[in-house]
Amino acid sequence: CTTDNEENRVLLLREGAVETFSHWIQALTNFVGEKLEANELGERPVSRGRKEKFKEQICKILSQVTATMRNLAASSSHRGDFVTKNGIKGLLDVMDFWQEESELLLNASRVLSKLSLSKECLDFMCGMKELPLTLIRIMKTNVDNVPLMVRIFFVLGNLTASNEECRMSVATSDDSLEFVLQMLQNHSDNFMACEPGPAHHSQDLLVKLVRFVAHLAISADAGPMVAAKDQVRVLISMIDNVSIEHSEELLLNVVSAVTNLSYYEDPGSVIWENRFALAEGLAAMLFVPNEEAVLEAARAFGNLSRDPATRDVSLSFRRFWSLFFTMALYAR
Repeated sequence: CTTDNEENRVLLLREGAVETFSHWIQALTNFVGEKLEANELGERPVSRGRKEKFKEQICKILSQVTATMRNLAASSSHRGDFVTKNGIKGLLDVMDFWQEESELLLNASRVLSKLSLSKECLDFMCGMKELPLTLIRIMKTNVDNVPLMVRIFFVLGNLTASNEECRMSVATSDDSLEFVLQMLQNHSDNFMACEPGPAHHSQDLLVKLVRFVAHLAISADAGPMVAAKDQVRVLISMIDNVSIEHSEELLLNVVSAVTNLSYYEDPGSVIWENRFALAEGLAAMLFVPNEEAVLEAARAFGNLSRDPATRDVSLSFRRFWSLFFTMALYAR
C-alpha cells in the first residue's frame, strides 16, 4: 500500500512508522545475535535445524520491513525521521549482521541510497565513522551481487563528495582501497571485452564506482594513494575504448576521475607515469560532440600541461593542430 501511494506513506510516517520499524529491525537482529546464537530459545536446547529455520523466518520478516522502509524513504519531507528515530543506524546494524542475506541487504541498501540524497541524512551518515568500511566489508562478501554493489557505491560516492574524513577512512584502509580498485579493474575489463552498448550489467556499477574513485581523488592526502595503485591504469584504457555514444555518463565520470588523479605529480603515480598515453586519449576526447566531455578533457590537459615533455608530445598529435586551426577560424 506504500509503493506508489504518497498519501499512505505520509499517513504511516505521521503515525511513527519509522520509529516502530527501526525498533523492530534492531530488536529482531539483537534477538538472533544474543538469544538464538546462545541457544537460549525457550527452555529446550536449540537444534541446528530449528535455529536455521527460526533465523530464516526472522530474515523474511526483516526483508518485508526494510522493503516498507524503502517505500517510506521515498517521501523526501520525512527522511529526517530516519535520523532522529535511529533508522539509519538500525539499517546499518541489520546489514552488518545479515551479510549473507541478499534480499534483505538489497532492501536496506535501497533505503540508504535514497536517504543519502537528503542533506540531513547524509550529514548524519558522514558522522558515522564506521559506515564506509562497514559497507565495503559487506560488499566483500557479496561480490556477485551487482544490484547491491550499485547501491552501496552510490552511497559511498555521496558520502565522499564533500567529506574528507570519509575519503580518508577508505584510503587509509589498504584492504578496503585495494578491494574497491580491484572491483574497478574486474568490471572495467569485463565491460570493455563486450560489444559497446548500455545493457551490460557492469555499466551502472561502473558509473557509481568510478564516481566514488573520482571523489576519493579530490583529497590531497587520499588522491596520491589512489593514483599510486596499478588498477587505476584501467581508467586510461577506458578513455580509449568506451563509447560516449553508448556510455556517456560512464565516460564523463572516467574523465573526471582521471582529471582529479592527474593533478598529482608524485613519482609513484600510475596516472602520471602514463601521462603520454593519457594525453593521446584525451586529445581524441576534444572532438567528441559533447561539451561536458570536451571541457573535462581540457581540464585534464591543464594538469598534464605542467610537464614540458607532455606538452611537446601533445603538440605532435595531429588532432591538436586540427583543434588549433578550428579555434583560429572560429575566433575570426
